[in-house]
Amino acid sequence: MLSFIQTAAELLGRALVWLINLLLPASHEVSSDLVVPLGYLGLLTVVLFLFGMLQAACKVIWFLVGLGWVLMVVRIVLEALQG
Repeated sequence: MLSFIQTAAELLGRALVWLINLLLPASHEVSSDLVVPLGYLGLLTVVLFLFGMLQAACKVIWFLVGLGWVLMVVRIVLEALQG
């Protein structure tokens, strides 16, 4: 498991260093020593982003469940008043 995380961090770090080097002039390239730290920072950012998405989805689901209960109660009351 740890080797997978290390490999993912290295790949993501290389991609980030490559992107940063595209933006910087050739005389100011980012050192390859930053590949692993940038990779771990990128992985943590992805994890936090995913947890944020899950948290937002959870709020939407709770809203829909609450709305469903309200509509169900309204329907029961309307049927009780008609019958």
